[in-house]
Amino acid sequence: MRATATAKFSQAALLFVFCWSLPACTGRQTASPPQEQQPPAPEQVTPAEHSDHNPKHGGVFFMALDTEHHLEGTLIAPGVFRLYLYDARLQPLAPAQVKLAKGTLYWGDLPEGPGMPLVLDQHAQTLQAVLDRQPNFPISLTARVALPGTKSPDGKPELFTFTFERYSETPSALKGSAPSTDSPRSG
Repeated sequence: MRATATAKFSQAALLFVFCWSLPACTGRQTASPPQEQQPPAPEQVTPAEHSDHNPKHGGVFFMALDTEHHLEGTLIAPGVFRLYLYDARLQPLAPAQVKLAKGTLYWGDLPEGPGMPLVLDQHAQTLQAVLDRQPNFPISLTARVALPGTKSPDGKPELFTFTFERYSETPSALKGSAPSTDSPRSG
């Protein structure tokens, strides 16, 4: 019995000495050499860049499941739905990338019934669909979109439901100037 108590005491003493030698156990701080902050690599996205999910064109804004794409849907009088596509840094996709996107627009919250194809605009900067009837606000439109260069985990295009209380107001219209239906800036 005495040998067991001595062994336990020895183990406790060793643990104490070991722990005492570690700065974290004693509350002592050790100086570490200062490390230089490196700017993010070009392929990395900083949280500030990725956290701005405000609409750029007065529409409804989403981040795709792949976290590499963002979308904004706008509804412009007299019934044109326009889909802007962005990268992870919220920069508009290049026309070559927009050309690779495919989609269909549906009335309501589900992709049911005949859809309206989302087609490339004349400048290859957005996808758009002309509504097959006049909207009676509020409305929901669901876009089934296959984004360029990615696939959803189940291999299907993603669904995005856009709800509009009225036609979208572009930021310039919100500031009091005339509304614009121009294509997004290239960047």
